[in-house]
Amino acid sequence: MKVKLKCGDSITIPEGCKAIVKDGSVVFEKEKEENKEEFKRGDVIVSKMNEILLVDVHSFENCRLRSFVHIQQDGMLSDSSYSLWNENHTWRLATEEEKQLLFDKMKEQGLRWNAEEKRVEKIRWRAKGGERYFYVYNQGSVTVYKDDGYHVDENLYEYGNYFHTREQAEEAARRIKEVLHKYHEEIGE
Repeated sequence: MKVKLKCGDSITIPEGCKAIVKDGSVVFEKEKEENKEEFKRGDVIVSKMNEILLVDVHSFENCRLRSFVHIQQDGMLSDSSYSLWNENHTWRLATEEEKQLLFDKMKEQGLRWNAEEKRVEKIRWRAKGGERYFYVYNQGSVTVYKDDGYHVDENLYEYGNYFHTREQAEEAARRIKEVLHKYHEEIGE
C-alpha cells in the first residue's frame, strides 16, 4: 500500500511496533519480544486497561497468563481462580498502591495472599481482644477460653484448634478421635 505524504505529516506508530527507515521508506516492524517481562507466581501486575492481577502462571513462550484473583475494570474483585488472560495486552508490575488496593479488596472478601506458600487463602475467624473462643482440650473435651492475645491463644489459632462455636469444637473433637482410632488400626496397635 502506497501512501502519499507531504513534508510535516506524521503517522502514529502501531502499538507493539517500531518504525524503521529503509531505502527512503518507513517500515513498521514488530518489536522484539525479548523486551517483554516474564512474571512470577505471586507478582501483582496491571494491564493497560487498569485490570490488576495476582499472577498464578505466566509464560510468554506458551502464551499463558492465569491469575488467582483480579480486579476488573469496574473495580470489582473476582476470585474466580485461574482466569485466563490475553498475555498480548501490555502488562507491567503493579505499584505499591495498586498492590495494596488488590490486597485490601481481597481482605474485604475474606481472602489473603500467603506469600510463603504462594496461594490465596480464606481468612479464618479470630476472636477480637477479650472475646471467647472454643478449643479441644485433652481427651476430646471442649473448653471455652478468652482471647487476650497471649502465646497460648496464638498457638491454638495457628494450630487450628480455635473455634467460633462449641458445636464446631465438638465436631473437631469427634473427627480427631476418629482419625486417631483409624491410625491405630493402620499401625496394628
